[in-house]
Amino acid sequence: DAELLYAGEGLNYSIRLQNAGYRIMRESFVCVTHVDRVRGDLDWSGRRVEWAYSFAYLYWKNHTPIIACWLSVRNLLAHYRKNVFQNGLGYSLTLTKSWLQGIRKGVNRRQEIHLNTSDSVNESDEL
Repeated sequence: DAELLYAGEGLNYSIRLQNAGYRIMRESFVCVTHVDRVRGDLDWSGRRVEWAYSFAYLYWKNHTPIIACWLSVRNLLAHYRKNVFQNGLGYSLTLTKSWLQGIRKGVNRRQEIHLNTSDSVNESDEL
């Protein structure tokens, strides 16, 4: 999904597989090491804004409003806890704006998916 700016691709893929009828299993013996370059505080702050957007989009695209609300608020609060005290109140406004944009786009995408699914079901019913 091109709307996922940072992270979330694996979770999005897993949710889509489950929705298609596949079962997702967790393997506790697998260890994945993510090698990344050293980043400064400013770089991490920008990434957190993109993460807040991506996960809000992902949750609202794939889940019911109650679950999406719970997951996205919990994610936003984790970002606040990590960075707002370091970067100030202005950063919390930037983070919140990005998060709200993710919610809006996720809701819109969910509606598009629902409409496309409904259209294809209705067409097959008419045949």
